[in-house]
Amino acid sequence: MAVKVKSQASHAGQTVKVPSTQAELDAAKRVLDKNNLARHLELKQGSATSRNTRIMLGKGGEVSGALIFSVKKGEREAEIDFYAVDPGKRAEGMGGALMRAFLAEMRGAGVSSVLVHPSCELHEPYYAHFGFKRLPPTGHEFYAMAKKL
Repeated sequence: MAVKVKSQASHAGQTVKVPSTQAELDAAKRVLDKNNLARHLELKQGSATSRNTRIMLGKGGEVSGALIFSVKKGEREAEIDFYAVDPGKRAEGMGGALMRAFLAEMRGAGVSSVLVHPSCELHEPYYAHFGFKRLPPTGHEFYAMAKKL
């Protein structure tokens, strides 16, 4: 399923958008690196991964958060692959604004559910705040949560 992309959305003076330059993709990668995520991931302009990247621009225009997702062809389920906020910008509401904008975009694109694999159970309350529910273990899958849209 092709997800139609909104170019950007604003939340509380912050902008969520698809990166439009290699510099924005590089800044998103730095945010992920600061959180020890996606060390081997390359973000190149025009790639499928770059089209499935959303960035949060802070009030000063700097990239303060990044979310990378995937949607399998022919399916209506999105999966959050990487999601992070610059450690120096946490507790400013940027991560929440990024998540809300992403969920609204997926809902508008006809995605029926979003799946996430939190890095540990300590993150469950954070995702539960957005309506994610823990999935029963299947024996071959990491800890998972899902939200119906």
